[in-house]
Amino acid sequence: MAIATMTTALPISFFPFLLLIPAICFTICHANSNLLCIQNEREALLKFKNHLIDPSNRLSSWVEGGDCCKWIGVVCHNLTGHVHQLHLAAPLSPPDFDAPPAEWEAYERSKLRGKINPSLLELKHL
Repeated sequence: MAIATMTTALPISFFPFLLLIPAICFTICHANSNLLCIQNEREALLKFKNHLIDPSNRLSSWVEGGDCCKWIGVVCHNLTGHVHQLHLAAPLSPPDFDAPPAEWEAYERSKLRGKINPSLLELKHL
């Protein structure tokens, strides 16, 4: 008794469509990689920075005219360019309770200080 196998051949015209799938995915996934941040959000972040004391200079990438989505500590939405996260934790982790005073002083000097500017309220997607 012979068992016949049935295979369905894909039509040749379907093959070019299969090649389009990776191209479409690449376009969608990477279309906004050059997306700049929103101008009023960049200005709000710069106002915020100007009221801070930054002894460790970690906000040095935050410059006028720069793309705030590429600034250290700023995370933007991939599709819209809106700022939706700020990562501003101290660069040094807190020392152990019984650490020497020099370690505690270095930790304290590394923290951001100053006034929290109300310009942060302009970041509606934060």
